[in-house]
Amino acid sequence: MDGKFEDILNLKYRWPKRGDRIVQAISKQTDVYFPEHPFERSTFIWSGYFRAAEVLVEQCEREEFDRNYLTFPIMFCYRHALETVLKYIIEQYGGLVGMSVPPGTHNLLNLWKLHEGLMEAIGLPVQDDGNQAIARVVRDFHEIDKGSFSFRYATDNSGVLISFPSGVVSLATLKDVMEGCKNYFDATDGYYADLQAAVPTDY
Repeated sequence: MDGKFEDILNLKYRWPKRGDRIVQAISKQTDVYFPEHPFERSTFIWSGYFRAAEVLVEQCEREEFDRNYLTFPIMFCYRHALETVLKYIIEQYGGLVGMSVPPGTHNLLNLWKLHEGLMEAIGLPVQDDGNQAIARVVRDFHEIDKGSFSFRYATDNSGVLISFPSGVVSLATLKDVMEGCKNYFDATDGYYADLQAAVPTDY
């Protein structure tokens, strides 16, 4: 380890101070804002959760000890990315076939079934290899975390430890698989957007 033992005594710790706020006026180019347009905000959210998980995996690759702390946030980000992108696609393009997301749902399997219904209504092949691969990933996350709860808390509402299936998580493999998922949804979004643009304006 670099440095001397005495350096530990001189570490600077950030402590809360008067005036701390989480939102300020934008003052420089590196500041970010919350998008006001629903389409833009939804896209940033689902893309952002995919990217956040990827960045966390990359950090674990640099610092192995971080795996102890970051595996649950990584799994949550990927699971939430799937939920938000499925909701986005159904809400954005489901109107083409009279479909919408039921309010308050976090059930990935139900969201995927809605997405399959959208594909079938438009005439896309639901049973091809890419769709079936994504369906399997969605099902895996659903089986581990049916209500967007298991990666956020150690115990359920009754105080019982949440159980997970046997096996291990290879973060490198997970990152690779989920990169394929993101590419799939990027392409799906583009395809549906083209279809939507071709619909007459008086639709």
